[in-house]
Amino acid sequence: SVHGGERAGRPKVKDSLTTPIVQTATFTFENTAELIAYQEGRYQSFEYGRYGNPTTMTAEQKIAEMEVAEDCLISTSGMYAATTMLMSLVPPGGHIVTTTDCYRRTRQFIQTFLPKMGIGATVVDPSDYEGLEEALKK
Repeated sequence: SVHGGERAGRPKVKDSLTTPIVQTATFTFENTAELIAYQEGRYQSFEYGRYGNPTTMTAEQKIAEMEVAEDCLISTSGMYAATTMLMSLVPPGGHIVTTTDCYRRTRQFIQTFLPKMGIGATVVDPSDYEGLEEALKK
C-alpha cells in the first residue's frame, strides 16, 4: 500500500529536457534476467543510491566538462570526501599534520585508521605556531 499506484503506471523518463532529480536509494529491475544482465555488465542501470544515480552521474559529467577534467566524483558526505582524499593522496610511509580543531571524526580517522596503513600523524594546537613549524619540518 505504501507504493500503491507507483510501479504499475509510473513512466520511465527518457525524453526530459533536463535530468529529473532522482530521490531514491534503491532501484528495481523488470525481471531476474535483467538483474543478471546488470550483474554481468551487459545492462546499464543503477542498483543502489550509494553506488550512484542518474542525477549525480549527470552532475559529475557536467562538472567534469566545465572543469575540462577527465572525470569527477561527487561525495555523499564530507567524511567520505575527506577519507577518500587522504587514502588516495597520502602513501604508506607518509605523514599528515593536522590541528586539534580539525573535524573530530576526521582527526580520529587520521589518528586511528591511517597508522594501520603505515601513515603517521601529528596533531598540533592551531595557536602553537612553533609546534606547527616543527611538525612541518619532520
